[in-house]
Amino acid sequence: HVNGVVGAGAACRMWIARRSRTKPIDPGMLDNLVGGGLAAGLTVAQTLVKEGWEEAGILPGPMSRAAAAGRVALLREVPEGVQAETIFVHDLELPEDFRPVNQDGEVAEFSLLPVAEVLRLLGEAADLTLDASLVMLSFMVRHGYLPRDDPASVELARLGG
Repeated sequence: HVNGVVGAGAACRMWIARRSRTKPIDPGMLDNLVGGGLAAGLTVAQTLVKEGWEEAGILPGPMSRAAAAGRVALLREVPEGVQAETIFVHDLELPEDFRPVNQDGEVAEFSLLPVAEVLRLLGEAADLTLDASLVMLSFMVRHGYLPRDDPASVELARLGG
């Protein structure tokens, strides 16, 4: 999963994707700019390039600059049974003029939101996928937008982020 960010400090904004309503998992929910499962035979780096293009139209060169920022473990019950996964967290700084363009129909729309608005969405758990929430929270803690002693930060540390 990739936090796509523009700017820094008080001017930082984050690209948020809205999943297509036809997605079988979490249809219509808010998500990270880029995210996807590791396919057999692909490395994390190869998956970033593949998913970066498919989901946001990011070319391999810029996508290869996504900085690894840790992992988050997820274990939860789902209708099919139990979901256990490791989410590889990445941050990608993007230029002001960047505009994502979905290539595979999995994203309905994109929004560039101020960090304060993303924090509000996280606090309300408003339409955010669980995995995207964890990845966004990781960014907020690492970059000082959410204090390390905040209950969300403590829980994220417990999850490995």
